Amino acid sequence: MIDNFERNHKLGILFEGKVGDGCLMICTSRLSEISDRAEVKQFTKSLLDYLTSDAFAPENKFDIEKLKKVFI
Repeated sequence: MIDNFERNHKLGILFEGKVGDGCLMICTSRLSEISDRAEVKQFTKSLLDYLTSDAFAPENKFDIEKLKKVFI
């Protein structure tokens, strides 16, 4: 996502990784606040389908302590 065509910063709202023995998907968009929109419903369905499929196999590893510093 690009925030502004003049500034052109590349911003990510969705990323995945391994944490310990598990996998984690982080979405920084507040989908629950706009869940009445058709495109958000479809995005959420597609996201859940992906997360429950064999295709969801992140390769990058996250350090749990770094995640805590960022999100807690």
